[in-house]
Amino acid sequence: MNGALKYINLHLPTGSKESRIITLPVLVFACMGPIVGIGCDDKFKPDTPDTATNTATVNDLRSQALSDSAIMLKWTAPGDEAYGDRAAIYDIRYSSTEMAVSDTWNSCCIIRPLPLPSPANSTDSVVVEGLVPDTRYYFGLKSSYDTANWSGVSNVTSCATEPSDLTPTPPAQ
Repeated sequence: MNGALKYINLHLPTGSKESRIITLPVLVFACMGPIVGIGCDDKFKPDTPDTATNTATVNDLRSQALSDSAIMLKWTAPGDEAYGDRAAIYDIRYSSTEMAVSDTWNSCCIIRPLPLPSPANSTDSVVVEGLVPDTRYYFGLKSSYDTANWSGVSNVTSCATEPSDLTPTPPAQ
């Protein structure tokens, strides 16, 4: 899959009034419909552990269908006092294939935009829109305190969008 190389600036809290700015190279590509995914190039790999303390893995990711094209995800925000009691960024991905989220993380569709992480033990949520009616999706989440310090994949949750209310109209004769 080809993508356009872009650069984004992340402002990471340092626990004081100042923040640290990190520039990340990303590949931008289309992902199954209107949702735009962002993937990493070879210079930045969120799966590569650092010697720093890893971000706590979310273990209560849950999902709820809102309509025939939207699912809400909720989870408890992780945190660490050394990083201002909150993660810096989330990476949430999905697939319509069972268990693909934890087994093949890098090939799953990425959900954007995402909320900034809340303080530890708060409830965070995001609504995923533009999904196909009456389809089961599987979701996973990672969080990070910095660019090389990613958590493991959360528990995988699944949810089906509701069936469409639209009844096909027969062609005129």
